[in-house]
Amino acid sequence: MKTVTTKFIVNLVLILGILCLPQSSFAAPVSFTKDILNDQNTVYPISATQVLIKTKNKLELVDVQTNTLVKLVSVNQKILDVQILSNPNKIIIITQTDAGKIQKGVFSVQGIQTNEFQYRMNFPKDVEARWSPPSGKVNERLMVRQGNRFNLYSTTKTQPLLTYNAPVDKGIYEYVSLADWDYSKYPYLVTKYVSDGIMASDYEVRVLNLFTKKITVIDRLPIDTGFKVSGNDKLELWNSYIYQDVQPANAPHPDPTKPQAFYSVHSLASGAEISNYSSVFKQSFGQTSGWKTQIAGKYVCVQDLSTGLWNLYENNGSTVAMAQAGLGKGTWKFLGYNISERVCYFIVMEEGDPAPIIKSIKIK
Repeated sequence: MKTVTTKFIVNLVLILGILCLPQSSFAAPVSFTKDILNDQNTVYPISATQVLIKTKNKLELVDVQTNTLVKLVSVNQKILDVQILSNPNKIIIITQTDAGKIQKGVFSVQGIQTNEFQYRMNFPKDVEARWSPPSGKVNERLMVRQGNRFNLYSTTKTQPLLTYNAPVDKGIYEYVSLADWDYSKYPYLVTKYVSDGIMASDYEVRVLNLFTKKITVIDRLPIDTGFKVSGNDKLELWNSYIYQDVQPANAPHPDPTKPQAFYSVHSLASGAEISNYSSVFKQSFGQTSGWKTQIAGKYVCVQDLSTGLWNLYENNGSTVAMAQAGLGKGTWKFLGYNISERVCYFIVMEEGDPAPIIKSIKIK
């Protein structure tokens, strides 16, 4: 009877322990879904073996060595921004409640919530927000966007420190929109515009210095461009492109006989190009050809879609590997590179596969 009672008490303690686990932590591993392969998802390297992936409205911690995915169940709210900080290492998650409040959650890289802050203002549910860490004598800031209007907030005041109305000039185009933006490095607000004409679109990236009010325009690009602000006041730009067998005569498109710049690094202060990578991607009629570029941390991976071969670069201008095989022509997402093991990690899904899996490829 004593043994039964003891077992009951032990089991009861275990059950209560599970039920009392904080919601702000990582749950047990779950299977991968196709959504994780979306090009719009952001990969945040946490360590040599783990990355955090932000999908539309959830965060997933991926262990690339054990091929497992762990869902972050900390927020259950609309995710507005994610920042990975070092010294000390921590994760910042900006969310919005159903009541319109914006919150900042601070997490360890193990997924344990260590702090939370709620801004006092109420915001409409259609706002976007980006958070920037302290910089020099300037404390942390929150930039909130609604339409083309940007408001900058501190943690202590309910009124914005400044307001900026992003200009939208149609010029020769039928329609111009502000498609994306970033504010993760004070005092720079980066915006991307899409200008639509007749059967063609152009893309433009602008950098506004909120302190000097200077606007720097990166050259207008005929290819949709991804971007991110990185350390040391730098702006990274990259693109992907699929050739079309039939191309409208008035639509600008890359020349498959010439090198194409698929990745570049610019100074946030001046917009000047610091480095770029380019390559020739041949067009193969009747089959998929062009190139696909993805970044994870400080590494850049680009695949020639006609051959399936891929190259790996570091964002400081150095080449890690060229003409690597192993990806095939299925759908893939670059997760990172383990420099000590010389191994690249991808989430891949070949035709006929029931679900995506993590694939490691040794650099030759």
